[in-house]
Amino acid sequence: MSKDSGKGKGFIIGAALGALVGAIGGILYAPKKGEETRQELKEKFDQYSKTVNEAVQELGEKGRAITKDITEDAKSLGSKIKQQADDRISGLKSEDGEKEPEDDSKKTKRYFKGV
Repeated sequence: MSKDSGKGKGFIIGAALGALVGAIGGILYAPKKGEETRQELKEKFDQYSKTVNEAVQELGEKGRAITKDITEDAKSLGSKIKQQADDRISGLKSEDGEKEPEDDSKKTKRYFKGV
């Protein structure tokens, strides 16, 4: 990481804190009545809350779409890998002449037959 990778983050935090302090100062020194100020704050909060909710929903939809695409790609890749493995196994069987695997019990009998 570079040395100045945290500078952008610090600037954003500073800007947000500055905006918050400015908003509080503006509320405290506003020439409006308290009731009007509270109503205006409520309206702004509702507006920003709606905007944030819409952004969260949009991100959720994008996340679901990406997850669906990744899942489909993984299934497709898994099918291809399985098919390749099956092809390779059948190729190995055909090279061996489709021999049946030897039964271990027959080997044991063969080795101990004379004993």
